[in-house]
Amino acid sequence: MGGVALIQPKLKKAKQACAQGKIVVGEPKVQSNLLFDYVVPNTNKLALSANLHYTGKRYADQCNVNAVPAYFTTDLGIRYVTKEWLGKQTTLRFNVNNVFDKKYWVGMFPSNIDRTTTGAGTSIFLGQSRTFMLSAEVKF
Repeated sequence: MGGVALIQPKLKKAKQACAQGKIVVGEPKVQSNLLFDYVVPNTNKLALSANLHYTGKRYADQCNVNAVPAYFTTDLGIRYVTKEWLGKQTTLRFNVNNVFDKKYWVGMFPSNIDRTTTGAGTSIFLGQSRTFMLSAEVKF
């Protein structure tokens, strides 16, 4: 499964002349996601997954002078379903998000959207580093 978003997020009626028709702060023109989920044949218990994410370049200011680069991340997972824990269906999962530990900026928010305050800037946030997750789900 997957999806692609192609958008033209342009400013209209901007208060700053340099911002007229420019890309909205923090919005990429391209964003996509592709998910693979593979159940190992003859088991119906073991599955492997891969989730690929892409986010295009985003501008950090309304005049589109400063930008953060595009980024690509990969998540991998494995799950196993059994009925051997408490006699109930149990799903064990192990996932690694951001497998290659890509450093990227995930969120950008202008401090003052109309930039009428001198020195107003943009807040940006670092994306999630490589993360390991282990979980168990028991259906009662």
